[in-house]
Order: sequence, then C-alpha cells, then structure tokens
Amino acid sequence: MTDKSNVILDVRGLSVSFSTGRGTVRAVRNLDLELRKGETLAIVGESGSGKSVTVKTLIGILSKNGRVDSGTALFRYREGETEKETDLLALSKKEMRRNINGKRISMIFQDPMTSLNPTMPVGAQIAETIGLHNLEPAVTVGEQLAENIRRHEKISRRAAAKRALELLEMVGMDDPERRLKSYPHQLSGGMRQRVVIAIALACGPEILICDEPTTALDVTIQERILQLIRDIQIKTGISVIYITHDMGVVAKVADYVTVMYAGRIVERGTAEDIFYDSRHPYTWGLLLAMPDLYTDDETLYTIPGNPPDLLQDINGDAFAARNPTPLYIDTRRVPPLFQISPTHYAASWLLYKNAPKLDCPAELRKRVDRMLKEAAYDSSAL
Repeated sequence: MTDKSNVILDVRGLSVSFSTGRGTVRAVRNLDLELRKGETLAIVGESGSGKSVTVKTLIGILSKNGRVDSGTALFRYREGETEKETDLLALSKKEMRRNINGKRISMIFQDPMTSLNPTMPVGAQIAETIGLHNLEPAVTVGEQLAENIRRHEKISRRAAAKRALELLEMVGMDDPERRLKSYPHQLSGGMRQRVVIAIALACGPEILICDEPTTALDVTIQERILQLIRDIQIKTGISVIYITHDMGVVAKVADYVTVMYAGRIVERGTAEDIFYDSRHPYTWGLLLAMPDLYTDDETLYTIPGNPPDLLQDINGDAFAARNPTPLYIDTRRVPPLFQISPTHYAASWLLYKNAPKLDCPAELRKRVDRMLKEAAYDSSAL
C-alpha cells in the first residue's frame, strides 16, 4: 500500500508501555497502521493483544500509567477548503479534547450500559463527550443533544433540535420524537447502543472507532447494529476502525484486516487476503475457532497455551510457544513482515525463502474452499 493520497490516518512505529508494580508492560511494539477514507479497518486478536491500547493511544485516553515510547500518527483532515495534517501523538490531552475527540474522531465502546451512566440523562454524557461540562444534568436527552450541536456548530436552538431528531432517525431509533425525552434506564440495550452511535456521529467526525460494539447485545441486535454502522458509513463516507476478537464480525464489515498478537502485527491485508489466503499460524487458529456448520468436530477449536507475559522480554516469535509447527529460528529471532502481495504481509518465518513449505491446516483449507465456492455462487446469482 504505497499510495498515500487517500490515507486519512497513517501510524508508524507506535510503541506503548505501562508502568506497573511488577515492572514495565510493553503493550504495543513498533506498530504500523493505515486507514483510508471511507474504508473499514478491523483490528483483530485475543484479549491483551494490544488492540484497544492502540486506539486509546490515538485518541489520547491512555491510563495514567501508560506512555508512548515512540511513533507518529498522522491524521489528515479538511477544515473548510484546506487540507490539514496533524500528529495525534504530539497533541496534549487538552488539544485532543478541544480539536479531535468527538469532533473529528469518535469512539463507540462495547457496553452501552457502561457508556451511558444509568443515573444521568444521556444528554449530560453527550456534553462530556464533546467537552461541554456546564449544562444542566436534569435536561432531557433531546434538549442536551440539541444544545451540544447548537454550541458546536453555531446554529439556532430550533435547527439544533431538528438535527438531534435527525440523528436519532439516522440510527434507526423507534419513535425518535418520544425517545428524545427518554433516560438511559428507559431504553433497551439495542436502543442505548443506537444513542451511543448518535452521540458519536453528532459532530460529523471523519473517523469512527468501534471497540467491540456488539459484544453485550444478542445475536439479532448485533446484526442490526453492524448493518446500521455500515449504512451510515455508506451515507456519510466516514472511515471506520473495528476492534474485535470475533472473526465473524470481521468477515461482515472489513475492507482491510490487521491481526495483532502480543503487541505486534502478525498479519495484515485485505479481508480476502486474510480469509482466503492467510499465512500466519495465529491467523489460522483464529479462523479455525470460528463456529462452522460443516465441521465434524464436536467442540470448537481453541488455540493451545496462553499469550506470553509482556512483562518479560520476548526473544523471537511471540507465538512460538503456541505454534503447532514451530521452527528453530522462531525462538531466537523476531520475524519481519514478509510481503506476500502488494496488500498482504505476514510476520512468520514460514515465509522465509529457505523455510520448509507448510500449508494451512487441512480443516481450514476445507473451510476456505467452501467459502470460495459460496462466494462464486453468490456472484453468479447477481
């Protein structure tokens, strides 16, 4: 991916660590990311792989014991007719809150009940999101939302109220006029998540970050929320980053996929690259762990072992101890990202020119063949 003309976010060499009572945790190590305008990037991996730390670093909400050790994060945006560029990592927290958070980059968290305090009207929390802390907490959802839009966009109260209603209509809220006066405890989980999405979209951001946005919802509502975000993306042209461990979600939403393990990128490419031609043993494990209607196994596949302790120095490939087919070099040298195609890279010594030729597991190959046949059938039916 050498063409930078359409890149809205370009992260290079990001390393993040945390100081703890036991030592320093190196949570993200030398990470590179690209996000293009109007496209969806999925960052996938197990808990503790560094996914959420990465995006929290980019929007300046790291915990107090976290620090950025190195890296740049160039964010390109338009202000009026002018194209601008800023390094997110060089901004203070005050500058992030004033100029970036909510206004240009918004984030949806996984549990709407924790995102929306049930003891406060939703509008008061909308105010906190945009950095306006001086509004009355007893005001209803719609009034608070309208007030924030009015102050931020310098429009009249009537126009702001209309915009608040339009936002709830955009996110598919049932009976939006009545919901404008509701409090969080009066809404279902799916409705609360729609309110959270409306809050995130209130100021027209260029990037929307979704951190496991469907984890706390049932399967039917999950599907609706994913489709809602996709519809909004098509309508507004917003760029989206998904943080998830669920490869099923990735298959539905992603244009590009980045697979993280132990704070590093182990594979990246288009969604087709990752699902049809994955090359890293960890990615194979994630794909095999997806539920499948045609598998002969009675139990779901699980990757053996546990992730490494990031308090310790990691010599070689961090996945070596869990790799069913490790090489001698895996425990001695960190693999670089080998290029497979112009869009596809993987950090595995199996891709070294002198390495033994190992194909993906037979069960995964069967799944890939089925997916390719289904994709070909769907294309021919159009």
